[in-house]
Amino acid sequence: MAVQTYGVSTDGLALEVMIGIKGSDSAALVAAGKPVPRPILARALIDTASDITCVERVILQRLGLAPSARQATQGISGSASVRLFEVSVSIPGATSASGPLLVLPQLVIMELPQPLQNVEVLIGLDVLLQCVLHVNGPGRQFSLSA
Repeated sequence: MAVQTYGVSTDGLALEVMIGIKGSDSAALVAAGKPVPRPILARALIDTASDITCVERVILQRLGLAPSARQATQGISGSASVRLFEVSVSIPGATSASGPLLVLPQLVIMELPQPLQNVEVLIGLDVLLQCVLHVNGPGRQFSLSA
């Protein structure tokens, strides 16, 4: 089982993730001889209070994605209507030689209703339930393994 360790930042449990088009769309583009949009490296924050991973609108626009659905969600400021998208999410390994720590080729995510400072992606329980999260508070570190 691969393990990646990170330091706790002033923002919290922050790491980099890759957001791309979903795997089946990527395969269809390759089969048709068309270019596949490159995944986008983004700064993410682990949010254990969120059931679903959220991605900033700018990233979804850069990938040329259309929403797959609309849904109501409940947040601390009340109910809001949000757009859902299907993407791939990867957490890179420590080095390119080690390969990715975790790859989810198809994941339904929510568009962030408003931009956050220093964060482009909130990693929710939908991703965390696919791996092991260990927080070492006194050591100011956290690790993910998959």
